[in-house]
Amino acid sequence: MNFSVIIATYNGLPRLLETIASVQNQTLAAHEIIVVVDGSTDGSANAVRAKYPGVQIVEQPNLGKGIARNTGVARATGDWICLLDHDDLWHRDKLRLLADYIRHNPDAKAIWHNVWLFSETESGLRSGFGIPRDFVAGSLDECHRAAEAKSPGGVGDAGPAVKVDLDAALGRKFGTTSSLAVLRDVYLRAGGFCPSHFNGEDWSFSVNVARITEWNMIPLRLTFMRLHTTSGTFTDGGELMLLATQINAWYGGWPGRSYVAMSEMPARLAKYGATYRLQVQEYLWGCIRKGSIKRACNVMSAGRLLLPRFRDRLYAMIPPQITWRVEHYFFGMHK
Repeated sequence: MNFSVIIATYNGLPRLLETIASVQNQTLAAHEIIVVVDGSTDGSANAVRAKYPGVQIVEQPNLGKGIARNTGVARATGDWICLLDHDDLWHRDKLRLLADYIRHNPDAKAIWHNVWLFSETESGLRSGFGIPRDFVAGSLDECHRAAEAKSPGGVGDAGPAVKVDLDAALGRKFGTTSSLAVLRDVYLRAGGFCPSHFNGEDWSFSVNVARITEWNMIPLRLTFMRLHTTSGTFTDGGELMLLATQINAWYGGWPGRSYVAMSEMPARLAKYGATYRLQVQEYLWGCIRKGSIKRACNVMSAGRLLLPRFRDRLYAMIPPQITWRVEHYFFGMHK
């Protein structure tokens, strides 16, 4: 078993170099590292060639990160594909622990693991889409020290994996792309990343992988996900891009890769109402807290397409602290 690491980048210097370092410093070496420079104008390609001559460089026009990842995978020769965003970092033991898991679970074909969320400075982002950051760290070494201070070994408890099938994948958001590992054959059979999804594309990819095989979700935290305002995920409007991806996937037939009559759509979507209403609620009130009323209205307008039931729309419009207290004290769980 071996791992091909695909890093897609667009004007990612200087974070890109530290990202590559986090792969080079693995306790189990990667089979290959392929960096796809997606139309960058910041000298990324030359900088990588100068510092890491063993890294493969592929240059292409700016076509988007989904296409860039697919380009990298087309060049890959390893058994497993591991994706890494140019601003995220890996724990030094990630590949070794993945290999250990695969050896003990030879039927695994797709793996997702937990992440650490960090900001570079104390004044940086304190959360990402409602999830609070774990620590502040200015470098890879500081990430390791902070993680080790919070959890033995810096990776968390090695509890049992959770198997996620297509039905479960449709109803949840997966973690960062930097935490996904998929057999190359499965990646190709799933169709890779949809070129038209420029954000939230990891959701539609995870759904299409789940059509082929179950995801093995392991509780170890093996990626350091960087929270910063220039990230495509956390820039203003990022939540709208994610909702648009899900809407396009449902109404474009991607989840089942088959035509679904519009008359059937409300019943199918209602099945995931408990999940999608929480997501829309989170995005809506996040915009309101920031004073972005226009964006909040746009979120709710988009959310209506994922929430055909009136009660789910009403739920999303109630402040989270109210719904949480009601469910916690009266029901003890989300309904």
